[in-house]
Amino acid sequence: MSKITLSEAGDDNNKVTVELAVPASWQAGPADEHNPSWTMDGAKRLALATVGPRGSDDATRVEKAIKMNFDDPATATRAPYPDGRVWVTEQEGANLHARMFVPYPGGVAMGIALLSDKSKLDSVKAVFETMKIAK
Repeated sequence: MSKITLSEAGDDNNKVTVELAVPASWQAGPADEHNPSWTMDGAKRLALATVGPRGSDDATRVEKAIKMNFDDPATATRAPYPDGRVWVTEQEGANLHARMFVPYPGGVAMGIALLSDKSKLDSVKAVFETMKIAK
């Protein structure tokens, strides 16, 4: 498991550390202090990010984060996971947009994938399923 510390863009005081089993087949992408990224065949984007939507509980913050990131959340496919995590996918033109939303106090960490090759979805999902907030 890799431990990665994320901070919201523009707010270095709001940091969270996530754990994630990054496979050797994912190559480190361009350096970005807020959003680490990777590359692999069939993916236009693989990254981690955080957002700080307002809300008094995890479910509210996750729902707001989903609305912030999907054009029409009602048409997206959702799968709930333990600890308030939610996996969401949506077809966007020729690409498949997928995210794992992981709540933490005050925010939501996200595993982000934009796939040009839909056959890569299961392997990306398996990686993002390992994502959790480090204690």
